[in-house]
Amino acid sequence: MLWISLHLSELPLEALLRGSLLPEAWAVADNHRIVACDGKARSRGVRAGTSASAALALAPQLRICQRDASAETEALLGVAAWAMQFTPNVALDFPDAVLLEISGSLKLFGGLAQIVGDLREGLAAMGFTTCLAVAPPARAACWLVRTGKEALVTEAARIDEAISALPLAVLRCDADTLESLEAIGAATVGDLLALPREGLA
Repeated sequence: MLWISLHLSELPLEALLRGSLLPEAWAVADNHRIVACDGKARSRGVRAGTSASAALALAPQLRICQRDASAETEALLGVAAWAMQFTPNVALDFPDAVLLEISGSLKLFGGLAQIVGDLREGLAAMGFTTCLAVAPPARAACWLVRTGKEALVTEAARIDEAISALPLAVLRCDADTLESLEAIGAATVGDLLALPREGLA
């Protein structure tokens, strides 16, 4: 099986504003912290994680809207429904990613490069910023895409090498679990893979 993971990295913003040509800088906040912002806001130093008050100090004209989880879910479901033209095997990876199992679709759609190109083009036309990763197991595709760098790993034999250097943050564990893992010396996915082979075996 070969999976494509589509990470909609700006979903909190694009679920509310995609397709709008707005003169102001915009950001989305959740619990008084910025979770997403547009290029105009970024150019003024606003980043995800910045407090709303600090963001307004950096960009006094910044327009901040509150996060709308239901709009994000609706947008994600829309992307998943659209992606079903490529394969019936589509899954959601909440809150902001869609997975497609495409091994059975490769010949039908002209190969992996063609499918990847069609996905990029279609999502851009719909107003979504997307990062994309390809890997044989779905979980590896999810981990790879959450680094923010595009990755295409088509051979199962290369998976360990591809994911071993990834930071533990891609696992999306809670803070306590991450602290526990770091306390035993694990900093990357590769460190976790090594534990059963060395420490626990």
